[in-house]
Amino acid sequence: MSGYQFKGLTTGTGYDIIVVAKNKGGFSVKTLSNIVPAVPSIDPASYQQIGNDEMGLFRWYLSVCDDPLDDFSKIKSYEDSQFYLSSYRYPIAFMTYFFATEQYYKLRPTVNSLSPVWTA
Repeated sequence: MSGYQFKGLTTGTGYDIIVVAKNKGGFSVKTLSNIVPAVPSIDPASYQQIGNDEMGLFRWYLSVCDDPLDDFSKIKSYEDSQFYLSSYRYPIAFMTYFFATEQYYKLRPTVNSLSPVWTA
């Protein structure tokens, strides 16, 4: 039953689920009896933490993001054949992937954790 999600079921209550499948040989009917939805266990202490190397890279990428928009001095092209602004598309894309992955998997959910700080 992994991969299926049934909404509206109450935990602790047994359900009978009838599965009907059609193939070249005809129909196949199977009954799954007394299926009891389990209460999901969520343990924030078991979540992955961001490591020292990742935090260093995270901070360096943030420092690159804080530079003026026309300053690409910290970003180098990976290929010598690429010139001008087109050479920065891959490093910028991979920085974006890194931020998204770290925020999704490693950082605890906090409000506005990556928001810019606006000062007047």
